[in-house]
Amino acid sequence: MQIDPAKTAATLKTQVDTLTAKQAESRVGTRQEFERSSGLYDAKVNQQAGAGSVQDGTGPGDSAIAGPASPSAPGDCPAPLLSRDRS
Repeated sequence: MQIDPAKTAATLKTQVDTLTAKQAESRVGTRQEFERSSGLYDAKVNQQAGAGSVQDGTGPGDSAIAGPASPSAPGDCPAPLLSRDRS
């Protein structure tokens, strides 16, 4: 088995060119994302869904619509929603 120097050089050049293109694309993408994030921050736009914001006063896991508070003691539980008279 013989190694073809021309084929090896072509393969290496292709790999180097591919790596160079990926690095350039990554730099452009990173710069664009930074500019986008900076613009959103400057405009005070909330970037993460569910993270809450200063405007609505919610935080992670909170809901903008408040539901019933959980009972603090067993006696504080509401009556069942569906009850039937068995008389």
